[in-house]
Amino acid sequence: MDPLIAQTLLAGVVAAILTFCDLDAVFDAPPSLEWGEWGKLQLWWWGFILVNGALAGALFVALCDKEAFRDLNRWFAAFLAGASYSALVRLKFTTLPNNTPVGIDTFYEALKGVVHRRINRIVQVWRGRESKKLAESSLEELRQQALILVGTNALLSEEQRNTDKLWINQIATDKKATEADRKLALAIFVITGQK
Repeated sequence: MDPLIAQTLLAGVVAAILTFCDLDAVFDAPPSLEWGEWGKLQLWWWGFILVNGALAGALFVALCDKEAFRDLNRWFAAFLAGASYSALVRLKFTTLPNNTPVGIDTFYEALKGVVHRRINRIVQVWRGRESKKLAESSLEELRQQALILVGTNALLSEEQRNTDKLWINQIATDKKATEADRKLALAIFVITGQK
């Protein structure tokens, strides 16, 4: 394989991995969707990742003969282009008098917003449907399931774990809310991890 093609692929793969990590940090992809929803989610998710990878590869090709990159090892330069792609597309060339930024960032953020809204809508509909189904469980079952999720979550600090447990028990015993509302609040927490 031609080294330039391999280096371009490296830049693209690095940017694609970082884009995947960015999407994964924002969205918790549903484990089960119907085929149509699943296909749309995959198209938006992986399409955005591939577009970013391709643009990072193009960025490397555009920069590889520039003076700043010329003295670097080509493999390191490819890695650097892929890793810094995200920062480079957020560059603003100037700001108009009404505080409107102008640059690649304007187009990138618009595209990212479109993709994020589409993914969010698919995930949101799934979460709503699953929360409604889960809310058919008894209040005690939901409380226990929520407590188990909090207790087994290795990413929570002890303080956050205690705060979440307190919240779960308060919701389960809140006499001001209807049982249906309490069950739905706990179901949403179980599905999303959000209070």
